[in-house]
Amino acid sequence: MQDKALCTKCGLPVCTPCVPEAANDNHAVRLPNDEVLRSPETVNALARYCARLEIPRRQFPNAMADAIFGFRGAILNHHGKPFIIGENDIDKAFGVPTDSEREEYDQGMKWDTELRWISNFFMRAKKPAKQSAQIKVTPRLRLIYIFVAIRKLQAI
Repeated sequence: MQDKALCTKCGLPVCTPCVPEAANDNHAVRLPNDEVLRSPETVNALARYCARLEIPRRQFPNAMADAIFGFRGAILNHHGKPFIIGENDIDKAFGVPTDSEREEYDQGMKWDTELRWISNFFMRAKKPAKQSAQIKVTPRLRLIYIFVAIRKLQAI
């Protein structure tokens, strides 16, 4: 694993090749690689930041959508290529069925309609993770990282 450095603007870990000033300037948000993103340090930092916002868990995906889709800068993956977020990607990542999927939900498909994962994530602010997050939650962590980076850029 590469050495980790902290972003000079948001304090989140970034991989060594990332230049924090260029990665997260006023016009772009750059995701770290998935290994760094899932690390306990990054997950705990994201959880602390999000818990301080005191957004109720059921409103959290909407707050994320408002920030992400309202952002006028570029969102880049860890290679510097555009990272595209589709209209339903936030709901899908957090287990909320879209209107067309609600029929499947009624037929027994499992969704996290109560958004309990978000509550568990917020609890990481008080009880930090000791292990890296599971690979299956990487899409959620990417969106949360983007949300936090945008919020921090807007605060500058």
